[in-house]
Amino acid sequence: MNGATQTSNHWWGRRWLQFLQELALVGDAADVAKQLSGTRVRQLEVGPGQIDATVHVRERGDCRVTIKLPVLDDAQWEAVLDAKTLAGQAIFSAQLLAGDMPQDVERLFAKAGARLLPADVEMPSHTCSCCTPEDTLCKPLLATYVAVGEMLNDDPWLLFRLRGRDRQQILRGLRIRRNRLTNVGGETAGADAGANVYRTDGDGGAAPSAPELAGQLDNFWGSTRAQLSFQHHIARPTIELALLRRLGPAPFDSRFDAFDTLAAVYRRVTDAGYALAFAPEPETDAADGENAE
Repeated sequence: MNGATQTSNHWWGRRWLQFLQELALVGDAADVAKQLSGTRVRQLEVGPGQIDATVHVRERGDCRVTIKLPVLDDAQWEAVLDAKTLAGQAIFSAQLLAGDMPQDVERLFAKAGARLLPADVEMPSHTCSCCTPEDTLCKPLLATYVAVGEMLNDDPWLLFRLRGRDRQQILRGLRIRRNRLTNVGGETAGADAGANVYRTDGDGGAAPSAPELAGQLDNFWGSTRAQLSFQHHIARPTIELALLRRLGPAPFDSRFDAFDTLAAVYRRVTDAGYALAFAPEPETDAADGENAE
């Protein structure tokens, strides 16, 4: 990873740079690129509340950098994942469960009284083995901050990890809460379920017989006019496995992971259906006969 590489145009990378500028840690992108000349990040690890890096500086050699950010406590995370915030927002939760990070997710953190990116009062603390404590922001520190922004372009979930929860913890919490929301009112729905159940008369009379299938074959797929006017659109889903993710964890104990197993099946079916839909039309027997003549 080259320290002089400019942050790409991805949204979360730009948001990270803006965050650093708000804290007066960096200048604009052009100045940052000049300052990072001769630096290279050899290793970078992001964990809960901490960033560790090894940065090679041409004039000094390898430098060890540690950056610490405050994590959100359990009560704050519960508020973020609550039904009034993430879990209660169908679009946001569907995007997160599909593995995408909504750009507007910071607003939901603010609604829960928390911040995804630390505020000024939570200024990150940092140390560098090649710099003195008086150095506000030396080259290795700057290179590390910029490298984190580049990583966020590929994996915005690192922001959640920095604040104390990793991707799996977030998704597990969302699935559990979405499952609870789906089951709300289940008893009321069950009380009315009898309205949709067919019952014979009290005298035990037989139910009216259904028409023979042989007499319904012409209309099996509906009317011809309806078939001719049917318009279909075949495309891969915008959010992969959105419905499966929103179902939440399986309500039964199993020796295998039901979600991962079903997800693999869904993906294979999607790929096969997509390939079949856009496969070239096979040559017909009639066309072969005409060519033979």
